[in-house]
Amino acid sequence: MSDNNFNYDTFVQNPPNLDEATKIFSHESLFSSFSNTSPIPNSFNISSFNVNGLKMYGQTKLEEISTFFSLKHISFGGIVDTHLHPKQMNYTVFSSDLDTSKQILSSGGVSLFIENSHASHIQDFKSHSSRLLSVDLYFKGNVKLRIFVIYIPPPAESVLCSDTIELLIQQLSSTKQAGTFHRNDLVTRVDYVWSCPLLKGFALTACIFDAQDICTSDHNPVITYYDMSLLFASTKLARARQLKRQTCRIFKFDSVTDIQWTEFTDKADALCDVSPLIFSSWHINQMCEYLQSRILKAANATLPSSIVGNNYTPKVPKDLEILTQHYRFLNRLMHSIRILRKHPSTYSAAHEHKWSTHLIRLQNILQLYKNVFTFIPILPSSLSSCRQDNFKLLLDDLSTISKSLRGFQLLQEKEFQDSSIRAYLNDRNNNFETDLSSFIDSALSRTRRCITLNRIFIDHPIHPQLLTDPKDIDAAVINHFQNFVPIKSTPPVSIDTLPDRWSSAYQPIDDVSSSIYDSLMNPPTLDEWLSTVSSTPNGKASGPSMITYEMLKHLGTRTSALLLILIQTCLSKADIFDL
Repeated sequence: MSDNNFNYDTFVQNPPNLDEATKIFSHESLFSSFSNTSPIPNSFNISSFNVNGLKMYGQTKLEEISTFFSLKHISFGGIVDTHLHPKQMNYTVFSSDLDTSKQILSSGGVSLFIENSHASHIQDFKSHSSRLLSVDLYFKGNVKLRIFVIYIPPPAESVLCSDTIELLIQQLSSTKQAGTFHRNDLVTRVDYVWSCPLLKGFALTACIFDAQDICTSDHNPVITYYDMSLLFASTKLARARQLKRQTCRIFKFDSVTDIQWTEFTDKADALCDVSPLIFSSWHINQMCEYLQSRILKAANATLPSSIVGNNYTPKVPKDLEILTQHYRFLNRLMHSIRILRKHPSTYSAAHEHKWSTHLIRLQNILQLYKNVFTFIPILPSSLSSCRQDNFKLLLDDLSTISKSLRGFQLLQEKEFQDSSIRAYLNDRNNNFETDLSSFIDSALSRTRRCITLNRIFIDHPIHPQLLTDPKDIDAAVINHFQNFVPIKSTPPVSIDTLPDRWSSAYQPIDDVSSSIYDSLMNPPTLDEWLSTVSSTPNGKASGPSMITYEMLKHLGTRTSALLLILIQTCLSKADIFDL
């Protein structure tokens, strides 16, 4: 995500004007007073505050800083001062190592205050000098956030200032800024919040807080706000395997009722509450993460699902899997009613509400397997009518249904087992004629073997290396097979440079008008998009986004409109989002 043409040296020593920085934020002016103290929903923020000029010392200064953090709900707060030692604050604090060996005017010292809700994501901390530190945090979705806090000495200490800037240039990947310093009503560019291009796509707003509201200081803190979806994107299945997580969630779309789909639609629309105008101004990565996180959140809250192993693959036909789910549902329902029968005093209106939902599923089961049952019982519309005989008749009916389903399930499992054996025997017989190697492997029950590299020696003429770390070995193997055979050919510049044999094949056909391509890249309309979504097949894998076609087909009006904006943006910019 870095810009190869970016001149870090020029930027750090000659920052751009603040007027240019205001263009990256669409919600408020950079110099907004931003008096509202309530946090921006679904956001986190980063602040920078030089507290050396606070007109108090020790614990009083810490109380003023704590007041500022609490008032503005600071997530990551960079503090420039000689070391402070906070107590009773809801923050994890990292401080640079003080250098007292040099006789200088500014003793430096920087700290980073991280709200405890984010502290569990901290992976690494480095004090590069007494004036520069960095903290690495890792979040879901392979998101790595590195935060620097730096104090650049005043120009009077030119050597130390140059050394600090040089160290900063070595560490930074890419930067942008916003900030202020004031003294005697003069404003200069001294305090900054720098962020990489990826963060720029998630920027919401920035402000300069008037420190005079809480303390007397010659610096005003800078606060930048970013969309929270960057930090808490859902973990993709492939990434889950890399992280060696043992489970993942799958949705049971075959057992979703119409009521549950309606709840999903309403929940997704309620979560996607951003206006289309603001949404269209975001970077496509921010659009995608916003929609993905909210659609999955709605699905997790409303749709039936189960947690399975990370390498889960269905081993039975879909029909048999659905039959098993229905049978287990009946057993759970009977267990709940037996508990209610044992403790009748626990009966409440909540039981009636749950029964109304269960009754719909029971009726669907009776209709789906009507050929299995000798007779179809009439189930009560409410549980209150069953209290007269203490639920005896209801339990008898449910038990009859359960036994019939169990017998049908055992029969289906036996048929599947027999068909699987026949299929494997046929495969083995076919392999005897067409694939003798597979036949021998199957007959001898041999498993596929592979070579595991536990060390690699790189015979470099100057810097030979012995790699033992598995990650380094994997990277070296990939690099070897990608670059060992160089690609010498270059793609043709135009059709005319192709050999005659291929040039004639790629020439436009005279009787086909070139105007047929004019509307090819036109953004789709809402009707076209909905028609395309409705024609997609069910039961397909979701891919990295973990959003399935079934979910897209049941999105509400508001969420579908935002999704269309994302699709249109991808086409107009000829770009796709990063997942």
